[in-house]
Amino acid sequence: MRLCPACGNRYSDDTLKFCLQDGTPLHSARDGEMPTAVLGEVETAEALGHLAPGPEPSAWRQGQNPYVTAPGSQKTRSNTAVAVVMTALGMLLLFGAAGIGAWLYSRSSQPDVYVSGDRDALPNTNTVAASTPLPKTSPSPAKTPAPTPARDVETSPDNVQTRIEIQDRLDSWNKESESLDLDTYMTHYAPTVDYYNKTGASRADVRRDKQRAFSRYDSVSINLTNISITTATDGQTATALVDKEWDFQGNGSSSGKVQQMLRFAKIDGEWLITAEKDLKLFYKR
Repeated sequence: MRLCPACGNRYSDDTLKFCLQDGTPLHSARDGEMPTAVLGEVETAEALGHLAPGPEPSAWRQGQNPYVTAPGSQKTRSNTAVAVVMTALGMLLLFGAAGIGAWLYSRSSQPDVYVSGDRDALPNTNTVAASTPLPKTSPSPAKTPAPTPARDVETSPDNVQTRIEIQDRLDSWNKESESLDLDTYMTHYAPTVDYYNKTGASRADVRRDKQRAFSRYDSVSINLTNISITTATDGQTATALVDKEWDFQGNGSSSGKVQQMLRFAKIDGEWLITAEKDLKLFYKR
């Protein structure tokens, strides 16, 4: 026998865990609390004596859910509980499916909204969901072509190629000076050169000055560092700033370090030196 401590109802099914009236966990009833059952009598849940006065016992029993203890009642009650649970799950699934169907139907039944005006401004579709607010359209003004971005001179392919060519020219110019090959060395100069303090010096003037150095020293060592090359936007001129460190040995010796500027111009498809000048003296021995 199972007893509800809240409402006092008693149940003969010992497998019940909760009260069928208020859901309170059931306790096992003591022997003294168990009523005497008449054979073949349909037993009902009974209220304890401490409950408030109510209708006649016969009327009260009629208003309660009878719990029959006839043979086979436990199996019937178990089947009933399973049926209740399955019915509840089925109802939940049914309501969920109905809700999803209603939501899909409401989305598919929304009217299409067409926007007049400049259709080029619309995405590649003729409809827009009505739930999405659209800005008010007005006649489109005449379209102004987007400005062309400024060309990045330092990273453009032409500029990179120019800097590579100037670097190769500097390496060759330095190599010919160390080899003391004056004829090949002079092929790096333009017909007219702004040579140190002399503007518009001829290639012959530059050769005479270089000849004095080449004839005086037997060993020439030149190291170029901190090379910086800038190019014009037209791709026809370039300027190189280098730190030039030299060591000359022979009929006397000379060593030192200067910051030198060399200007190049593309003449007949070849980069030639059009200006040479020392900008800063670091030291000289």
